[in-house]
Amino acid sequence: LSPVEVYNITLCQLGSLSAFAKAQGVKMQHVKPHGAMYNMAAKDMEMSLAIANAIRDFDSSLILLALSGSKMIEAAKQVGIKYASEVFADRAYEADGSLRKRTLEGSMITDENEAISRVIRMIKEGKVIAYTGEEVPIEAHSVCVHGDGEKALDFVRALNKAFAENALKNSGAWKKINTFANGGDTVLTREFDENGAGLSGGENQKVSTARLFARDFDVAVLDEPSSALD
Repeated sequence: LSPVEVYNITLCQLGSLSAFAKAQGVKMQHVKPHGAMYNMAAKDMEMSLAIANAIRDFDSSLILLALSGSKMIEAAKQVGIKYASEVFADRAYEADGSLRKRTLEGSMITDENEAISRVIRMIKEGKVIAYTGEEVPIEAHSVCVHGDGEKALDFVRALNKAFAENALKNSGAWKKINTFANGGDTVLTREFDENGAGLSGGENQKVSTARLFARDFDVAVLDEPSSALD
């Protein structure tokens, strides 16, 4: 796709999603490119700028949720929109800070204790160890937890417990996005489709995870939405 096509597609989907949100009496808060688009834009500045420009032109108050250290973060800064740097609890990283492709060995972190310790280090030290052993700098504003994982609910509970043990506080994204430059507490956002509709497996698991998040925190991130909104 050309940058113009990416811009048009993004703008069109923003308009559609905003209409659904308005019909339910809520306002969009953030934008996260999904799947292949997310991974492609992470390394493609032209694509990232097209996405960032579409967000700015649609609603400059929206937050771009993007992979830490990616071209999308650079684009957000260049265009002048808010952004949140996302890190992944269950994914391995390459030496350049990108996510290791799922088709490669060791792409997923399956050990719960390892995943939690990695997240805590990302937040407290701003570092993660790549699959090939390098120490990679990373900025953690938001932690991605995939709700369709077999042990997603148990993992979220364990992660919350680890946060409490390490005196880490979960804060509202709106407040913290505006004060990232001043440092402060780490933001943990959560990803779910609260209705469980059109999800790729584990619907009940996702709804349970969503309810846990909604009860414990004040920010929610929509991930793997229904096909009508994706």
